[in-house]
Amino acid sequence: MFAASKSCKTAIFNGRNKFSVIGIGVPLPRNDHTEKLINVTNNLRMLIANCMLQFPKKYTFQFASNAQTANNKFIYPTPKCDVLLFAGNICSPFNNNFEKYIKELSRMFKTVIFVPGVNDLNCKSNSRLENNLNAMEDICDKHNIVFLDNDIYKYGDITIVGSSLFQYANDMECDVSHNKYKNDSNFVLKQINDESNENIVVVSHFNPRFNGITNSHNVLSNESTYNGLTFPWNSNVKSWVCGDMPYLNCQLYNSSRLYSYSLNKRKSLPIHVQMQIMDTFNVYT
Repeated sequence: MFAASKSCKTAIFNGRNKFSVIGIGVPLPRNDHTEKLINVTNNLRMLIANCMLQFPKKYTFQFASNAQTANNKFIYPTPKCDVLLFAGNICSPFNNNFEKYIKELSRMFKTVIFVPGVNDLNCKSNSRLENNLNAMEDICDKHNIVFLDNDIYKYGDITIVGSSLFQYANDMECDVSHNKYKNDSNFVLKQINDESNENIVVVSHFNPRFNGITNSHNVLSNESTYNGLTFPWNSNVKSWVCGDMPYLNCQLYNSSRLYSYSLNKRKSLPIHVQMQIMDTFNVYT
């Protein structure tokens, strides 16, 4: 960086000033030698800047879900990068453990994006659902955590789409649950199809189903464990993080993948899977 005056910095590019600098903060008198040196320096700076523009940016995210702190057991992800995408299920926000867990996540990671799960929500009535959502948002705001439920967050060149993507099941009789399911599904579909959203990462608690993705990828065939809508795959969707699965890391289209990692279900996995768990991923833009 230059440690010179603004006029000296300008002189590098327009040559109108009597003195110029070359990156070391020392004014140099004008002559043929310094003119050549300044030109070479400027050309190198422009070349480096152009090369940097051509390299893709890399964003690294960590993902987790299902802490299930209502039983007073606190399982935390081990920080491996700055950003955590947490796909729901801590406990009711009216349980003190919810804020305790949120506060610790905020201390552990530079940025935490939280999407509520079924255990964080209460869909037995509209008033209960609204109260829980408001309480979660207030606690997250208090501890500088990004709360997303049918909302988006811009992180650099990445558009993070957050929704609980509430579960649809045939035995659901509550209108509140059905409405939540419809609203969530419609929101996510709208964001995926919005051309202004580039480099999309979706974070949902419940699991989606995609056109062209078969059960061989372990992408959920039971209506009790996935959101019932089939989603079209859009090339702008780089990755999808969901909760409520012990562990999932499967190929979707091209380099896009579907991820899930339930903290409280790790011990239910085979030992060789536990040892190979990858709970971070990269997105290049």
